Amino acid sequence: MPKNAGKAAKARKSSHKKSRVAKAVREAVIESKESSKKTKKLPRRVSSANDEDKENDEVFERAPADFNEEIEWDIEGFGGIYLVWGKRRQRDPDGSIKTKFYLKHDEEHRIWVKWTVAFDDGIRWSAEKQSFLVGVSQDTIKDIIRKKQVWPLPVRGEQGWKERKEICQKLKITEWKPTAKEEKGNWQLLNPELPVTQSEIEETDDETDEDDST
Repeated sequence: MPKNAGKAAKARKSSHKKSRVAKAVREAVIESKESSKKTKKLPRRVSSANDEDKENDEVFERAPADFNEEIEWDIEGFGGIYLVWGKRRQRDPDGSIKTKFYLKHDEEHRIWVKWTVAFDDGIRWSAEKQSFLVGVSQDTIKDIIRKKQVWPLPVRGEQGWKERKEICQKLKITEWKPTAKEEKGNWQLLNPELPVTQSEIEETDDETDEDDST
């Protein structure tokens, strides 16, 4: 369940055109009817699994597709952390070079935000850089980071999922799960941020060398 952000909490949010933004959608859950009264309202069919659900179609506000990223938007709530991964090339003691995953520092991870005003495609959740959370207290951000609840966790089939899963387990990172009825359902991640491999090769005598993170 997203943590109540309070009426005064605001933040900037990433636009489609200026940068790729990780977003989450649900296919079988009806959105909350709570929204503010600022921008135009458009019908949004959240649940597309059954035509009998037409009476449940929601109407809520959407931002224009080309909105200014300097604008601050009202926050309805927070989810967990969206982990930002990196890859580094390391030379093992036997001379072999391997690419290993590591977690970026805490301040580089993104925070899942639920907006009162949706994106132009109707999606209301996005993973935002902490620097964009200009109207959110540092205590709130630190509390989210401290809980070590993330979405999504590495899953089978993803690049380096076993190695990344082991890192999460070692750091006692758990999966963020909503508890409110209206937030439960099947989630889908759009536009995931992919880790970039460092060009330089690090010399190491250790098995792993993860940054202190999350």
